[in-house]
Amino acid sequence: MKVEYNGNRKIVYKQGNEIDNVDIEKMVQIGRLAHHPDMAELMFENVKTAGSLAMEYMVTGREPSLILGEDWYLLFFEEERTIHASDIARIEPVNRKDGHFQQQELQDVFMYLLDRAVVIKDGNLRIKEIATELREDTSYYLFLLKKKHGVVEQLYKEEVRSWDCLKFYDFSEQDQIAFLKTARTKRETQNVDDVLMHTVWFKPSEKTIDKILQKRKQSEESGEMV
Repeated sequence: MKVEYNGNRKIVYKQGNEIDNVDIEKMVQIGRLAHHPDMAELMFENVKTAGSLAMEYMVTGREPSLILGEDWYLLFFEEERTIHASDIARIEPVNRKDGHFQQQELQDVFMYLLDRAVVIKDGNLRIKEIATELREDTSYYLFLLKKKHGVVEQLYKEEVRSWDCLKFYDFSEQDQIAFLKTARTKRETQNVDDVLMHTVWFKPSEKTIDKILQKRKQSEESGEMV
């Protein structure tokens, strides 16, 4: 377990059995407010313990990892070659100051995922792929900004679906460019029934990998924990 503070805002990193019922209750509370009510009911109906998370998110055989902020969370599962970022959710902060904090925290947790994707084992560098389901009114926008600035490299074809899985279609590079142009307005006016989920696979770009490795080297030389 690791705990960080951003001002008065607490951010907790837990894995497996470290995740207790209080953490689950807070995660579910945020998730029910963040997601479409019908979607949330299906997602969280049987989520009672850390052990039930893998079953409900259909990632069997792996321990869940949960990063829990004051008004957001990230749930992910790691495999040897893949990180499944299964759920990223946020709710509206209580005020503008907390909004700025939340924005920075979500940026940081995105970079944390990229850092975990860079693995050195037995002296060999291996890059894990990151599989995500991103809401277009929140985390998808962050992904597109990171892609635009060369922080991540997208893998495979992107697929979009409605929250109820009744609509599926592919999303092209041109669609992404068009989305970015109207994203701010869309986020402010979009009805929860119209929110789409984007299935995206990506990995850190070569530029980002170099920065991560350089930062680790500097930390090791200064005797700090990475």
